[in-house]
Amino acid sequence: MKISIYFFLFAFLLLSGCSNSTNGTFNKLEEKIENELGVKAIILDEPFEVLSVVKQNPPFKGGMKSVRISYGIRDEVELRLNSKEDIKRWEASTNSELWHEFYNGELRIQLDILTTSLSSPNVEKVINIQGYDVEIVSQELDSGKTALFANVNLEEGSYSCLFILDNKFNEDEVKHWLSKLLNQVKEKQ
Repeated sequence: MKISIYFFLFAFLLLSGCSNSTNGTFNKLEEKIENELGVKAIILDEPFEVLSVVKQNPPFKGGMKSVRISYGIRDEVELRLNSKEDIKRWEASTNSELWHEFYNGELRIQLDILTTSLSSPNVEKVINIQGYDVEIVSQELDSGKTALFANVNLEEGSYSCLFILDNKFNEDEVKHWLSKLLNQVKEKQ
């Protein structure tokens, strides 16, 4: 009996440790984003996997900096850029820095963390989530899916989100995801 209790305790600790290593990676990335941009950063790891985290450098001196976090369903386990040479070439051609992985996959959420505030001229509605006004715009895609855009201005900077909706990921789930994200932003302040 003691052995099975110790086994389950060991398994639990092992699984907790594995979980924390991912959170540790994301915590370090969040710190890096905050230090680089001066904007509170949150990287959620659900309901989709992180496909990439990319710092986009401004094309001119003093321009707006941003970090793009892409979430989705990975097509394969392999990275999209397999070698350091591929990464350097890609970074040079896109004026970007790859900060975390770069997987092929079906994009579902794209979160841009920006140093400036945003306002969309085509706002369809404004909803309040966790005390933040979220501007919503949607557009039908040729694929039959819907693209939902959401802009949120923070105390410093903003979040601009693109969500690809379908029958498995709908507007209610987007609101839940945004609520979780913005709640964690509020907790950091």
